[in-house]
Amino acid sequence: MLDRLTGLGRGLRRPGQDVDEQLRSLREELGELRATLARIEAAQSTLIERQAEAGTRIRRAQALTARTYEALAGWPELLARARAAADYEDAYTDPAPLVSVPIPTYHSPETLCERSLASVKAQTHERWEAIVVGDHCTDDTAERVAALGDERIRFINLPVREHDPEDPWESWAVRGSVPRAVGIAEARGRWIAPLSHDDAWDPEHLAQLLAAARESRGEVVYSRMRVTPAGAGQPGAATIGAFPPRLGQFGWQSAIFHGGLGFLRYDRNCALASEPNDWNLARRAWEAGVRFHHLPVETVTLFVHDRQGEIADAQRERGLPPGASAGHP
Repeated sequence: MLDRLTGLGRGLRRPGQDVDEQLRSLREELGELRATLARIEAAQSTLIERQAEAGTRIRRAQALTARTYEALAGWPELLARARAAADYEDAYTDPAPLVSVPIPTYHSPETLCERSLASVKAQTHERWEAIVVGDHCTDDTAERVAALGDERIRFINLPVREHDPEDPWESWAVRGSVPRAVGIAEARGRWIAPLSHDDAWDPEHLAQLLAAARESRGEVVYSRMRVTPAGAGQPGAATIGAFPPRLGQFGWQSAIFHGGLGFLRYDRNCALASEPNDWNLARRAWEAGVRFHHLPVETVTLFVHDRQGEIADAQRERGLPPGASAGHP
């Protein structure tokens, strides 16, 4: 294209040609250039459309594959069996049910003890057990938890660290799946209330969700979360929480779920479905027919990190563009 434009400029300086002939030649060249540009634009438009179509087809194939895999777990059947259990109704009729609080952790004893567990100990609903699961902690987490002197808190340290995939997005998407699953498996309560080691509940969190569960007969009951950047002293103006649950507007640290649904476990294969483990679990539970109920009040403070920025930086360090990870569309 540049060569042709340069040629046009030279053509204007050809000796022996009159001006009219040079202008006529120039108009012909310009016409050819416009036709070439039109063909390029048409080809580009077609390419964009086909890329979009291919992306849609890939997402559909991925979703279909994920659901075919997930069907093997038989969650609808397990849900029906749980509802038919003799003690299923006890979760709604027990005036002071035991609530199990699984908390995964790794080398963050300050936030774990001074923020997360402190907020659990401050609950007005006092009948709870906290199951802190260390992802092979090698620091003083065990000693710090023991120093709290609360028999309702137990610490389990995994013998090996959960394996992180090489891809930074996949590593983020699956992180904590194993200790979270262990915590749920160890739960003894009629209700299970997951919490992260750096987030905090309001004192009425459990009491409010339990009351909403009794009234609505929800099997997963969740509230809204106020959001604050990690390290900041005060929450920001943003809040998270919507109904029905959707990616970016749901977190298990704001929820309780029926203890009879202990089969609701995190799955590290969530990354293969391009979903983070927290949302993947919620989406599978919703599609299995679990009853969700939303309490539109803030009862949790969520301390957020710039994970997407960290992932982008990690990709650049690997010599890849930030979008190289196949995150959720």
